[in-house]
Amino acid sequence: MDWLNSDCAARLLIACGPLADEWLSLPDAPACHGEIILLKTGARPRDSKSVANASLLRNLNLAIGDNLAEKIRKALRRLSIRAIGTVRLIDTRTDMDRYLRLRYVVWKNHSYIPQKRIPQVCPIEVDHTDRNSIPLGLFSSGGEIRACARLVKEIGSQGGTYSRFVQSIVDDSRDPVVMRNFTPPRQLRHPFDLLDEFQGFQKYYSDLVRTRTRVGEVSRVIVLPGYEEHGIGEALVDCVIDLASQNKLQKLFLACHERHVPFYERCGFRPLPELRSERFLDIAQPSIIMERETTL
Repeated sequence: MDWLNSDCAARLLIACGPLADEWLSLPDAPACHGEIILLKTGARPRDSKSVANASLLRNLNLAIGDNLAEKIRKALRRLSIRAIGTVRLIDTRTDMDRYLRLRYVVWKNHSYIPQKRIPQVCPIEVDHTDRNSIPLGLFSSGGEIRACARLVKEIGSQGGTYSRFVQSIVDDSRDPVVMRNFTPPRQLRHPFDLLDEFQGFQKYYSDLVRTRTRVGEVSRVIVLPGYEEHGIGEALVDCVIDLASQNKLQKLFLACHERHVPFYERCGFRPLPELRSERFLDIAQPSIIMERETTL
């Protein structure tokens, strides 16, 4: 396996025949640089329904022969984003503050924040689901946040350090609007209550609960203006999918404006036509629920 040892991060290797068979025979994948796609000779794909993934939370992007062109596209996406920064979980209070401020700046610019939820003093965007969310961001080498996304888990899931960071920032803000935004409703029917604007969502979620399907929501996929053309948003959604898989969730869903459906389809989500709404988050734009399995 000497072909793995060269120290070059900006490369894409497609291996087939004996080299691929040698890799697949190893009990543990060795550390290496760049992107590797494997073509196992004479074998069918492990999962014909698998979707290529550009998550930067994993060391490798492995393809076993299915949908090769898409896997190459995702691998190249990962290589280009590594030149911009590093994707990581929000693991410090300082990063959490930057993350919440980025959410505010971009959403305020797009008029996504209802007037009653705009802070009076502290320019951050929070809601009660931050209590049970896992946030991640794309950071420059200087620590500046360029983009973010979050995985919203079910009520009872421990927000742990993430939630404590948010609580500390909210407390220090002394902003009554921020505090109200972070406070859970007195009567919370289910953890994804903001999606009740979609007729039929409550039944959809109840069916998932009845079948004991472990679910999560992809939320707050936000990219700083000037970085939208790099495919960062797609890679962050793939990171959230990867994170959901690591947390043993079985299904993910999200709500988006219908014009964004092709974007999320590139990450394996499919629209649910029966779950549509003419407005979402107080914005009068046709919107829809999408879902996908978490298996990578």
